[in-house]
Amino acid sequence: MAPATEEEALAVLPPMPVVGGPNQGGQINNSDLNEWVEDVDEVSAQIKGIIDGSITDFDTFDAQFEIKQRAKQIRQEELLARRNKFFLYGVDGKGEGERYKWWCKRCFVEYRIDLPQNSCTRCKQSDKMMAQEAR
Repeated sequence: MAPATEEEALAVLPPMPVVGGPNQGGQINNSDLNEWVEDVDEVSAQIKGIIDGSITDFDTFDAQFEIKQRAKQIRQEELLARRNKFFLYGVDGKGEGERYKWWCKRCFVEYRIDLPQNSCTRCKQSDKMMAQEAR
């Protein structure tokens, strides 16, 4: 049986890792650092352009800024969608090893989370789900 609502299905996902959190020892990865440096350089160039008068069309400037913000928002939404898909639709596997909690015998899919209503999100069957301990 499928989850009743999308919120119910998403409620079982583990929380997003925090950048610089306790698992990373307060460290920031290079891609985040490079993105931040690029943002600082871009803002500095924009401020300099406003001060020296090379940027005069503020409507275009605002439109470009909004486009960049929307692109960043879309990247975050895509990242969240990929993460949700990874956890909710599982990973193909034969139920071997210890990196899963549930395994669907019909679809050969391993799930790393406890699913709502204990049913496979692909075939929607709960009678073919097997816990790792039982395997």
